[in-house]
Amino acid sequence: MIPAFAVLALFFTLLTLSASFPFTPRDTIPSGEKLLILPLGDSITFGYRPGFNNGTDGYRLELSKRLSGTSFEFIGTVHSGNMSNNANEGHPDFKISQIGAVMEPALDMGPNIVLVHAGTNDINKAQTQEEPYSTAPQRLGTFVDQIIAKVPDAVILVARIIQAENDDTNSRIGPFNDAIPGVMKSRIETGHKIAIVDQSVITEDELADGLHPSEAGYAHMGDIWFNAIQNASVTFKDQSPFLATGPAQSRRHLGPRR
Repeated sequence: MIPAFAVLALFFTLLTLSASFPFTPRDTIPSGEKLLILPLGDSITFGYRPGFNNGTDGYRLELSKRLSGTSFEFIGTVHSGNMSNNANEGHPDFKISQIGAVMEPALDMGPNIVLVHAGTNDINKAQTQEEPYSTAPQRLGTFVDQIIAKVPDAVILVARIIQAENDDTNSRIGPFNDAIPGVMKSRIETGHKIAIVDQSVITEDELADGLHPSEAGYAHMGDIWFNAIQNASVTFKDQSPFLATGPAQSRRHLGPRR
């Protein structure tokens, strides 16, 4: 099996070389070197928006557009949205531990890139004695350990989660996000291909209902994931840790895509 970071490096090298020429979508990676991307999380990964109970394409639509010059596939046991390639592992209303309890079949599909956006329900719902707000970052660490155990060669991109409209929820999102780099530090230092992706730049003006992104918010998330994958292709060439930040300053979507 070709390591994920080698596939990524080849992809973006070829994409750069092809930038000045017209290209046919998905023709820049030789056959057999496909990026297998597992979108993993809760309703935000599922693509939930009010009025779309069966989900939308979410951030996967914009990400697929940005990746259209290579061979890739979204994988997972869940299907939501209208794209033909609409697989994911997004479980609405699930906390981190609940996602971890059902994600093994998706990990068995052999992803080489895992996009993790999890923790919103741990922070937004009422805490319990077993799962208090204060230990949510540690639960995320355990969750990532489960992924590593199943797909040790995968690139795992872990999001600082998006913001919420509710001030009380937001007051807990900040500390949760701030704790993620420390939680992941030891795992990165032992050589695992983990990077932190700052999705917290998605703010309340890009939300549809105070918790889930609007169409523009999901497009913004897709841009950020793409940049993180692009950064990973460079970073993991030498196995060094990095903090991936999205194109919030250079490319902020304030309206629906045309």
